[in-house]
Amino acid sequence: RNYFIHPFNQPPSFNKVYLNLIKNFIDKLNQQNQKEILNRFHFNFGYGEEELFKRDLKHIKISSRNESSHLYDLLFKSKLVIVTTNHTSFLQTFMINHPTVLLWPKEFNSIKPEFDHYYKELENAGILYFNSEDCAAKVNSISNDPIKWWSTEKVQKAKNHFCENFSSNGNKIVSEVSGITVLLRIIRGLFFG
Repeated sequence: RNYFIHPFNQPPSFNKVYLNLIKNFIDKLNQQNQKEILNRFHFNFGYGEEELFKRDLKHIKISSRNESSHLYDLLFKSKLVIVTTNHTSFLQTFMINHPTVLLWPKEFNSIKPEFDHYYKELENAGILYFNSEDCAAKVNSISNDPIKWWSTEKVQKAKNHFCENFSSNGNKIVSEVSGITVLLRIIRGLFFG
């Protein structure tokens, strides 16, 4: 949450807004996409998330961490991922270059001005959306072949630029950890002989 104006910009009212955003998004998808969608809940936070879906969106398949704890198990079975929270899951999909669309309620994701241009680039590339209708229209238009859209130069450039600035590839992490390990050994040698 370092890139946002406030690290806890999700008050209790967020849950109702968030659930309505997802429900409206699903309602706007075409029938074929509604049949194929699988909604994965991060955790059940006690706001009636699953009950709302079971009551209002009976045709939607639901997944939870209790059933399938590894996100990658679901990713490799999907052709497109719609991430509705600004957490690490979209960085994971970006890093493995999996077609991804982001849908976030803007009023709960206030981005610091110095980082805004990275998110604007995602928005201009058609990756990031702040309203259900536009996001559903995008998904409906690319759902037959999301790889074709995802592989376009504009989309890849925005995604790669974001990754270069907000995530590390495995080699960089290994070298950073190795450097820290060496530093800790030197410090231990200095103080403990």
